[in-house]
Amino acid sequence: MTKFLRGKVSKGMFPDELVLLLADHDGGPQALIVQSELVKQSGEDGLVEVQIVDQREGLALIRLPGELVTAGHVISVKESQLEAV
Repeated sequence: MTKFLRGKVSKGMFPDELVLLLADHDGGPQALIVQSELVKQSGEDGLVEVQIVDQREGLALIRLPGELVTAGHVISVKESQLEAV
């Protein structure tokens, strides 16, 4: 299943990349490095398409389209952070 994850957008190191600042399931900050064409941007807000790996008890394990600075390509978030495609 596919959904969107919302975050705050900032510039990446390269012209074709963005950093999406988001929160994990505990509210901890995470920085996702992603190609700019994969982000639907509106001002400082951005949405990125993610794949749901598993869902239970209000949490979702998701596969990201880029790499987190600290945690790779998979992260758990609250289901409330996700939006329908």
